[in-house]
Amino acid sequence: MKKRILIADDEPDLIEIAVAVLERPEWEIVTTIDGSSTMKALQQGDFDLVILDILMPKPDGLKIARWIRGNVQTKNVPIIILSAMSEENTLNKAINIGVNEFITKPFDFETLERTVSKYLN
Repeated sequence: MKKRILIADDEPDLIEIAVAVLERPEWEIVTTIDGSSTMKALQQGDFDLVILDILMPKPDGLKIARWIRGNVQTKNVPIIILSAMSEENTLNKAINIGVNEFITKPFDFETLERTVSKYLN
């Protein structure tokens, strides 16, 4: 059975790059471009991993991460934040919510692939 990854980012170019980096026969990748479509996807399907940008329209990535951790069905799904916001305050908020990893944009392709593999293998 394929592992399902949800990538949520409001930058289409970044989504395209991330999908190209992560494309594997054993992984199914679903993408969303804003907070509301991300929430809808999470409510409609089971995911093995979620990759979130912080700066997305309504709600932002940290609010979505908080919802994931507070929901019985999704609370154990690994969350990777992929964001240009790397200030200590933002990192601390993400850690307190229970985010598993924080990758700063611009990101290294190998780092993204290695981090995703760590949670899916």
